[in-house]
Amino acid sequence: FAGSRHRGFRTYVSTIIRHLLTYRPRKITCTIAGESPVTSKPFLVAFANSKQYGNNFLIAPDAEINDGYLDICQVNSMFELLGIRSILDYLSGKIYRNRYVTSRKAANITIESKQPLLMHLDGEPISPGHSITLEMVPASLQVMVPKTESQ
Repeated sequence: FAGSRHRGFRTYVSTIIRHLLTYRPRKITCTIAGESPVTSKPFLVAFANSKQYGNNFLIAPDAEINDGYLDICQVNSMFELLGIRSILDYLSGKIYRNRYVTSRKAANITIESKQPLLMHLDGEPISPGHSITLEMVPASLQVMVPKTESQ
């Protein structure tokens, strides 16, 4: 998507369809602090601090920016993701009702794989190697707001 000349929903859809034909899920092991590791081969795992991606795609409808947790959404089937019901679930904020989707909250999670991980960080593709740890650091974002004349 980053190399596309046009932005928007249509470009997202065409890019997704083009890449779905060759994508193969990788086996990963997820460890949430204090829990036993879980190995799976999901189509997609998303970590969110807010409710949606671009174009109102609700990946984590229950996410709260200030709750101290990352919302984790795991989509287990590529083919189910493309179904009409699933698309409607995502767009309407009912993603967690889908039987191919699991979700939870965590303050700390580590993902490991024998193959290099592929991911997007705020829409930018990166490869962190074979392991990445994500940790929520509450109240860590500092925002500067310019003072206006009326203040």
